[in-house]
Amino acid sequence: MIDFILKGNLYTKNQKFLFFTFLLMCWFNFGNYSWLQYSFNGTPYNNSLSQIIRNLKILIPFLALLTLSYKNYYRNKFFYLIKKNVSIYFLCFLFILNSSISEGNIISLVYSFWLLFSILIINLVTEEVKHINDMFRLLKFGSIITLLLVLPSLPFLLENNEATYFSSKNYYAFPLLIYFFSDIYLPKNAKRNINIIRVFINFLIFIILFLSGRRVALFCAFLCLINYFFFYNKKNIIFLVLLLSLIPTTFLSLNFFGFKISEARTFRRFERINAENDYQDSSYNERLFLWDKYMLSFKESPLIGKGLNTYVSNLKSTYSGDLEGLGYHNTYLQVLVESGIIGLSFFIAFILKSVFNLLRFSGLKYFSIILSVLLINWFETNFIPGQVFFIVTLSALFMSNTILNERS
Repeated sequence: MIDFILKGNLYTKNQKFLFFTFLLMCWFNFGNYSWLQYSFNGTPYNNSLSQIIRNLKILIPFLALLTLSYKNYYRNKFFYLIKKNVSIYFLCFLFILNSSISEGNIISLVYSFWLLFSILIINLVTEEVKHINDMFRLLKFGSIITLLLVLPSLPFLLENNEATYFSSKNYYAFPLLIYFFSDIYLPKNAKRNINIIRVFINFLIFIILFLSGRRVALFCAFLCLINYFFFYNKKNIIFLVLLLSLIPTTFLSLNFFGFKISEARTFRRFERINAENDYQDSSYNERLFLWDKYMLSFKESPLIGKGLNTYVSNLKSTYSGDLEGLGYHNTYLQVLVESGIIGLSFFIAFILKSVFNLLRFSGLKYFSIILSVLLINWFETNFIPGQVFFIVTLSALFMSNTILNERS
């Protein structure tokens, strides 16, 4: 399977095992928002088998690292990676430390080790691939499970303006975005028919993103397209903008899909940004409210924070209302509250190093990817294994330090 995905590029047996582990992490990660938690009609379910799988997925990176550690090459590689990206690993060790010294924080400690092992796997993958295209192929096939689940749901999506097939509301937008930008950066296939199919699938994904209501995902998809065509196909960039701007909106305006553009979820949310009174889009105001509460919690342990995955207890200490569905909705705030000023400093240092290296060696060629990652992390919490944008966030940042500079 790995040979098929990576187009026959020569890799060792251990490297193929590593890449398969990465794919498993992707599939189970996106499974949190689809097949692991939701039934055919989109309603949450909790059977014993899915519960076992959700718990066992924590062991995947640990078992993979344990297997690879029998090789001297990989044992030395682990220390090399930690030394090379010391700030992000210091952050992981800080999470382990503050979880260890806090009473009754065993779950946070487990998550801290899960984070460390997951980051090591992702870092190792970005070091072992021979070309940037192989990394894009892994991300594409890692997110393809969401595409396979959402596409059969397209009739429901077009009829009801919401995907319901094994889907968590509209979280399918983020893994589809990963598939989208991974595919467009891959080179054209020698067979014209395959290229036509790829364009058609990406066109459908763009429409699905438009219908999802996830404004930032739609914006990032458009940003990646503009960035890609500017560097790879300037002559078609105007045609592309017209295609993606006029055709979907024309179809929706003509009620082609069963509802008009004014009825689309994303359009309504854009329209409500500057609205007043009860019609105003409240999602960002709700985030501001939560951010204020979490900042109060941060002041209780400002240096090293309160431990990884403690968002419920942190909010409970400053907010007495209903906690269901509430969280940081901001990765940078999450790192600040859960690892303190010290942890956030490590995190920001890692990001700045990645952005600096990207701009230094690759210019703006892939900048839309890293910008999209940083932007989405402003609105969503992703620095924890299992979150929908966790793997691609770390992949993009590590890629900026390695393959985007050395093997692109």
